Amino acid sequence: MVEPLSVRELGAAPAEATHRCLIVHGIMGSSQNWLGAARALLSRFPTWSIRLLDLPGHGASSHVGIEPKLPDIAARVKKKLDADGWRPTILMGHSFGGKTMIELSMCYPEQSLDVWLLDAPMNADTLVTGTQTIEKILSVVQGLPDPKSRKMVLDAFQAAGLDDGIGQWMNTNLRRIKTGFEWKIEPSFIRAALKDYLSRDYWSFLTHRPDNQMLHSVLAGRSTWWRGEVERRLRKLPRSQLHTLHRAGHWVHIDDLNGLVQCLESVYLKNVESVLLKKI
Repeated sequence: MVEPLSVRELGAAPAEATHRCLIVHGIMGSSQNWLGAARALLSRFPTWSIRLLDLPGHGASSHVGIEPKLPDIAARVKKKLDADGWRPTILMGHSFGGKTMIELSMCYPEQSLDVWLLDAPMNADTLVTGTQTIEKILSVVQGLPDPKSRKMVLDAFQAAGLDDGIGQWMNTNLRRIKTGFEWKIEPSFIRAALKDYLSRDYWSFLTHRPDNQMLHSVLAGRSTWWRGEVERRLRKLPRSQLHTLHRAGHWVHIDDLNGLVQCLESVYLKNVESVLLKKI
């Protein structure tokens, strides 16, 4: 039996909301990492319904019964949304979550959707944070299956030559149990899903996607993957808009949350103003 995915629901009641926005984290993240961003968005868009979802093998969501491939992961997300009667109008994904949201958008070919890719590469063989770093992190997790304390986790990542910030971040992936802690992430599933993620290229779909889907690419100014040919290709995509957060690194919602909120304001508050002007 496939267990349901874990979601957090914030904001307006879905049936009364002006927009229903699904936000999905990146690899080894969780919905918890996006609570602050969701609350900041709701302060500007109080009529929105926002859902934060833990992808399979992350947070409180099980990976059991799910293939570690993006189409299967996206299908599982849609199954959860359908079961709850919650139909999104905005899909927002960070990094790994960006490609997942592209896959999910394919499940709604007849529906108007805004797809927001937050520092999320869409071509194959590109990963903002680097596969070597991810592999080191997974190796530390597998070598420390039942950490007794958060300090033990910090020490293990430091001993592996990783930045203290990574150890602090990975401490958010711990769940307290009677004997200490356990990990919220499943390394074997994540490693396989990451391999699938790296193999997938979405340029063809983005170029020929349905007319009712608008694409927004939020680019981190301190990231380098999108510069040059990728940026030129992005600018040529139909029904697409680029937003650059010049001060932000890959973690756009942490490095420049105000800037991220302003990107959405430039689209949705502008649209509201346009409607009001038409009524005058």
